Amino acid sequence: MFIVENVIFSRDDATLTLIAADGNEIKLELEGDCCSSSFFDKDTKLDVADLLGDTLLDVSYNFIGHEPMENDWEAVKNYALVLRTDRRSISLLWRNSSNGYYSGTVVPFVNDVECRYDAAEAFAPLGVTYAEG
Repeated sequence: MFIVENVIFSRDDATLTLIAADGNEIKLELEGDCCSSSFFDKDTKLDVADLLGDTLLDVSYNFIGHEPMENDWEAVKNYALVLRTDRRSISLLWRNSSNGYYSGTVVPFVNDVECRYDAAEAFAPLGVTYAEG
C-alpha cells in the first residue's frame, strides 16, 4: 500500500514527488521533447494536498487537446495526470509548449530509479497501477 504522507513539487513546476508513509517514493517528472517545455498548471497543483493520508491506487495520464495558437510559433498541448486514491480522484493539468512539432511526456521514477519503459511493473510492488494514454 502506498499511503501518501508528503507531496513535493519542484521549483520549476516540472516534477511531482509523492512520498509514502513507509518511505517509498514515486516521482513523476515532466519532460519536453527537443524545442519544447512541459510544466504543471499552477492552479491544479493545489489539489494534490488533498491526497495526504489517502492510499494511492492508480496513476495515469492522457492527452486532452490543443489550445488555439496565439501566434505562429507557439503551440500548447494540454494533458491530465490523474491520481486515484481510495477516497478520491484528482486531475492535475500539465502543459507542453512548443513550435507545434514536439510534445512532452511523463517520466516515472520509483525510489529514484527511472522506469520509463517498465513503469507498470515498477509501480506494482507499491500497490499502484500505472498507465499512459
